[in-house]
Amino acid sequence: MKSKEFKNILRELRKRNSLTQKELATALNVSEITDRSYEAGRREPSFDVIDKLEKYFDVTASYLYGNDDISIPKDEVEEEFTRVDLPTEYLSNRLYLLNNDLIHKKEQLKKMKIHNEFSDSKHHYITFVLEEEIEELEIVVDKLQKALE
Repeated sequence: MKSKEFKNILRELRKRNSLTQKELATALNVSEITDRSYEAGRREPSFDVIDKLEKYFDVTASYLYGNDDISIPKDEVEEEFTRVDLPTEYLSNRLYLLNNDLIHKKEQLKKMKIHNEFSDSKHHYITFVLEEEIEELEIVVDKLQKALE
């Protein structure tokens, strides 16, 4: 993740939604100091925090990572990314970004499953939501790859 881009994107999203750093920190279930560290570029968020940011601001991880110029609501992802009337270069770029999202989500799922398997903790991650997101992304990626053939 590019810290400079991420910190600017996070600040922009927070301000666009008229939130204070304390309010955003509360929504993310992190300390205000942690949130300030994200915006200052001194600290990188975990996959869990990225997932919370995606849901809270209704954006894709690619947008948060600075790989996407346009913030597209997640519920419009499939419609937007499977339109075949868009230029091939645009679709290829979207495919690349979606594959990055897919890789990050699979890594997050793997870590959650490892935690669940080996942790003595009473708390375990519920993975079915992330598994559903991965399945949906795989469908979109497959459709997009077919459209580019």
